[in-house]
Amino acid sequence: MCGLKEKTIYLHLGTYKTATTFLQEVLWHTFADPEGELFYPRTGTYGKAHHYLATDEFPGWTNGVSRAEFGKTWDSLMDEVRTSRAGSILLSSEMFCSLTPERINYVRDRLGDYPVQAVLYLRRQDQYISSLAAQLIKGCNGPPENYTVLENAVAYIRSSSQFDYGNMCARWAAVIGRDNLIVRPYERHQLHRGDILRDFFYHLLGMDVPGNTVMPETNLNPRLCRDALEFKQRVNRLPADRETRNAVLPDLFAYSRHVDADTDNVYQEHVLLSPAERLDILRGCTETNVHIARVHLGRKDGLLFREAVTDSFFEWTPYAGLSNDTLEGIVRFLGERNPAIIDLLANAASSADPADPELRQLITALDNYARRSRPVSFSLSSSLLNSRPARILGGLFVRKNKPSRMAGPEFIPAPQTVRNPVPALFLHIRKTGGTSIVRQAIEHYGYKNICGHGDYMGKVPGHLINLPFISGHFGFDFVRDLIPGRFSFTFLRDPIERILSLYCFCRLQDPEAFPIYRAASGHDLEGFLKASDDDDLVRAYIWNSQVWCLAAGPGYVEALTAVLRPEEMFEQALENIERLSFIGFTETFDDDVRRIMRALNMDAGQKIRKDNVTRDRIVVTDLPDRIIHLLEERTQWDRKLYDTLWARRNGTLSLAGRPRQGDCMPERRLPDRQE
Repeated sequence: MCGLKEKTIYLHLGTYKTATTFLQEVLWHTFADPEGELFYPRTGTYGKAHHYLATDEFPGWTNGVSRAEFGKTWDSLMDEVRTSRAGSILLSSEMFCSLTPERINYVRDRLGDYPVQAVLYLRRQDQYISSLAAQLIKGCNGPPENYTVLENAVAYIRSSSQFDYGNMCARWAAVIGRDNLIVRPYERHQLHRGDILRDFFYHLLGMDVPGNTVMPETNLNPRLCRDALEFKQRVNRLPADRETRNAVLPDLFAYSRHVDADTDNVYQEHVLLSPAERLDILRGCTETNVHIARVHLGRKDGLLFREAVTDSFFEWTPYAGLSNDTLEGIVRFLGERNPAIIDLLANAASSADPADPELRQLITALDNYARRSRPVSFSLSSSLLNSRPARILGGLFVRKNKPSRMAGPEFIPAPQTVRNPVPALFLHIRKTGGTSIVRQAIEHYGYKNICGHGDYMGKVPGHLINLPFISGHFGFDFVRDLIPGRFSFTFLRDPIERILSLYCFCRLQDPEAFPIYRAASGHDLEGFLKASDDDDLVRAYIWNSQVWCLAAGPGYVEALTAVLRPEEMFEQALENIERLSFIGFTETFDDDVRRIMRALNMDAGQKIRKDNVTRDRIVVTDLPDRIIHLLEERTQWDRKLYDTLWARRNGTLSLAGRPRQGDCMPERRLPDRQE
C-alpha cells in the first residue's frame, strides 16, 4: 500500500465540451482496480464523473445529494483513497471548473496532505459557447428559457462563471498553486500528437496512454446537425417532462448520422453564431486569453489559441430555419425507425400551445405522418404526460448515453376491453403480491393485451412495445426503454417475509416443474438458505433480489451484478427507482393497489382479490436465532432499500444502517432464470 507521500491526487477540472465524457468513460473502465498503479474511484460518481464531489448542490436534480450527505461522500472517498495501493488517484468532473473559492478550498482541505495536481482544458470561447448552447438544448439542461431558445442559451453562457476562464484559472491556482495547475488549449493541433487522450496522459501524468486502456466504441456525446437541433428545440417546448422530451434523442442522433457524416466527429465545430458575433466574443476575451497564455503556459507571444481565422470563418450562411419538407422528413425518419416515439410526441403535442407557430408546424407534421401510416394500437394518455400520476417517490432520472434496446419485430395486440387504456409497466418482483395485480389487469386490458410473469422470456423489449400493460419477473435493465410515457410501478416486501413466502410456496409445488421448486423441496429452510452460497440458481432468488431486480435484474445476460459491488448495486437501484411512477408495499397492499387502479382508470371500488397466497407459512418469530442470522445475512441490502423507501413513504428517517462491507456476500453473476 502506498504511503501518504507516495500518492498524488490528480484532478480533471473540465471544462465543459472538451471531451470530458470521453475521458471519464475511459478512466472509469480502465482504472477501476484500487490495487493498480492508477485508480479512478467509484465514490461520488454520477454516471462516470465525480459530480457528487464537486458540490453539495449538484445540481438540485431529483437524485442530487443533500448537504448532509456531501461530507459523508468525501469521508467515503478518502477511505477509498487511503486503502488503495495506487500511487495516482484520478478524479474528474467538469463541475470542478466553476467552483467558488470557498468550494475549491473545501476540496483541497478534504484531500488532506496528499499532493494535488490539476488539468484544465480550455476551448476557444466562440466555439465553446456554440457547443455548450447546443448541449443545453440537446439535453434540456438548465432553466426552460435557455433550452427552448438558442439566443437565450448563448446569453446565459456568456454571463455565467463557466465562461470566465481568467477567474477560473486564478481561483484554482490560488488554492493548489500555479505550478500545480496545468492549462491546456483544446485545439486539435495543440494536443499531444493531435489526440485528447494522449494529451491528458502526457501533460497530467507524464506518460503514454497505457496499453490496457479501454476505449469506447462510439462517440458518447454526439452532436445534432443544425436541423435536428432545431427540431429538438421545438420538442423542448412541448408540455412534457424532461425524460419524455429527451426520449427522442437516440433516434434524432440516428437522423443526424443519416444526413451529416460529422455527427460523431469529436473535434467537429458547431457553427451556430455569425462571424460578427464570434469576433465580438473573441475581442472581449483577448485580454484574458493573453494573460492565461503568458502566466500559465509561459508563452511570450500571448497566444492561447493558435488556430488561424481563415476565409472559412467568414463563409457563413445564416440558418434559414426548419422547412416544412425537412420537418416532415425528420418525422418520417423517426416514425419508420421507432413508431412509439411518434406516439409520445403526438400525445405531448396534443396539449401544446396552438398560438406558437413553430409548434403548430410540428403538430401538423405529426398529424400528416399519422394519417399516412397505419393506425397505432393504442394511444398514450396526454394527461399522463402533462401531469404525472401521484407518486410516493417522486422524481425522474435520465440515464445518458445508454444505447436503446428497443429492437425486434412488432407485436400487435388484439383489441383491448377498454378504449384508450393508460399504458402501464409493472416490474413484478416475486412474492410481493404481483399475481393479484396481473389478474386484475387481464380483466381490464384483455388477456391478449398484457405480458405477465415469464412471457417476456425469449423476447427483446421491442417485441412488447405495443402492449398496453407490460409486467413480468424481469429486471429494470430489460425495460428501461419501455418506461417513458407509461405509468410504471413495482412492489416491495419485508425481505425476510418475502423469502419465507417464496420458500413455502416452492415447497408446495411440483418439484419437477422448475429447478427452484426442486431446490426448495430438497432442503429444509436452513439448507435452502445456505445453498445460496454455492448454487447460483438459489442465490438469484434470495440474495438481495429486490435490490438486484431494481438495479439490473433478469432479462439480459450482461447483468450489472457481474461488475457492481453490493453497495454500488444498492445505489443503482435507488437511482432507477426515481424513474418509476409509484412504489407499493405488500404490507399496505390494498391501499396501494387502489391507488394504482385509479391511475390506470380501473374500477378502484371493486374487491381486491388475493391470488397466489402461500398457505402454511413459516412464522419468523418461531425461528431460531441461527436461521434469523442466515436470513438477515442474505437480505441486508434488501433491508436497507426497504427501510429507506418505507421511511420516505411515511416521512420518517430510515433506521437502517449501511451494512458493513465485510458482511457482504461474495460477488457473483446472477443467472438469467425464470419461473
